[in-house]
Amino acid sequence: MDIKQITFEVIPHLEKLFFPQLLLGEEVSYTQDEFGFWTRSNKDKSPEDYDYVPNRIINISPSENLSRIKTYFELSYFTPKQLEYIFNQLDKSLIKFNQIPLEKFISYDNSKIKFELFEKDLRFKKKELIDNYNDYKKSIEKPTNKINELKIINSVYAFKINAGASKKNKAANLFETLVKGNYIDVASKNDFIDAFIGKNPNKKINWIGAFGDLKSFIKYCISENLIEKVSTKWIYTTHLFTYRNNKITNSSLNNAKITTNDSNIKKIVKSIL
Repeated sequence: MDIKQITFEVIPHLEKLFFPQLLLGEEVSYTQDEFGFWTRSNKDKSPEDYDYVPNRIINISPSENLSRIKTYFELSYFTPKQLEYIFNQLDKSLIKFNQIPLEKFISYDNSKIKFELFEKDLRFKKKELIDNYNDYKKSIEKPTNKINELKIINSVYAFKINAGASKKNKAANLFETLVKGNYIDVASKNDFIDAFIGKNPNKKINWIGAFGDLKSFIKYCISENLIEKVSTKWIYTTHLFTYRNNKITNSSLNNAKITTNDSNIKKIVKSIL
């Protein structure tokens, strides 16, 4: 994902989720005419007209927005540099959002309202949105600090299967299943088992399937709770795997496209649980 896409697609999308401009009320629909002018879609129309477009009712839930934000980040695989750029821009949006008067966050079309009746709710929503942003930003920044500590304190890069005495057996079964699907080099067996029971392998594991399938494999190992959750999973992956005997970089893994084998990879992981 390049900087242009992040600037014009990612950041505007995140601004709507982190800092919505309307918290309560109705969102009026507008239509652009042939001359490029925007007019209300329902101008001079009544609800009985066939082309009447009803206003969208807005009642922002900060917790629901935060859930959407987390899902968006989990599926986007941004690099540390991209995250730094994104949050630098969002910090500016936060300043603007914080300066917006509460009465600007509510709008009911053609209705006179008593702002005092909604003031407490709006104040709470605005505060929660700001708190959610600051807390989530901190949670994103923490893994970066952990990576730095990991490099200094501990040179072990290995995943750990969530199983007691059967860890080694599960790792072996997982390896054999991947070999049958032609995803992994048969010569990597011992290194694969070590890497998935918490030991440093002697050599990197050679992934021979599609590159995007390796990304799916690690993703499902964690999401299906086969291995212990690792916030720096892609860092670990680049240290443990090669792709057809070629070095893997964090950025290439982040940008890898999911393939049509994605569902099959998930089945393989779930078969070991």
